[in-house]
Amino acid sequence: GICRFHNESYGTALVPAHFHSYNYWEVWGGTREDATAKVRQWYQLPSFENLDPVPGALAALQTLQLHYHLVVVTSRQDFVAPQTIRNIQRHYPGIFADADIHFANHWIDPSDHKHYHGRGIISKSKAQLCQEANALLLVDDNLDYARDVSKHGLMAVLFDAEGSYLWNKCADNALPERTVRCTSWKEIVALLCPAAEDKAGVPVSSLQHV
Repeated sequence: GICRFHNESYGTALVPAHFHSYNYWEVWGGTREDATAKVRQWYQLPSFENLDPVPGALAALQTLQLHYHLVVVTSRQDFVAPQTIRNIQRHYPGIFADADIHFANHWIDPSDHKHYHGRGIISKSKAQLCQEANALLLVDDNLDYARDVSKHGLMAVLFDAEGSYLWNKCADNALPERTVRCTSWKEIVALLCPAAEDKAGVPVSSLQHV
């Protein structure tokens, strides 16, 4: 991902544990503008389109789609929609319709305007996109997005793979209302589809308490 790209391109020795913030300039230094330029550089490489999914995601989504209509809400920009959609359809075939993949157009840089050929760039919050898609719950690894949807009365699952995502840490009692932290996709299935819990004894939480 972005960590490997930065190491290979800029000679750093970053590891995932260094990513304590979603603001990349706070991780590797420089300005916000520098960080945006680096991300745009990464967009041009095959490694961006060929990102691997989080372990367990496919099996979990296959179970969840039996009970829910699933949509994708991403902070990415419209001009990387082709790469994003190809990656999603390659790793999660038959789960998401292209029309159910929504782009929020966050982190827009002035240089991005060339991709829009004079059209205005419309940025929307993830809460707004969820509401437009009639989604009731957001699964995301960004604490700020969980706070945003919570303020709009929606539920959130804060994804924290094996408890390793330092960028979304906070005290459990500081989680936004209607938000639950899950450390695996298996926990998410147990939360949202208790009847699908296997014999492994995954703890089940009830949405009534979220």
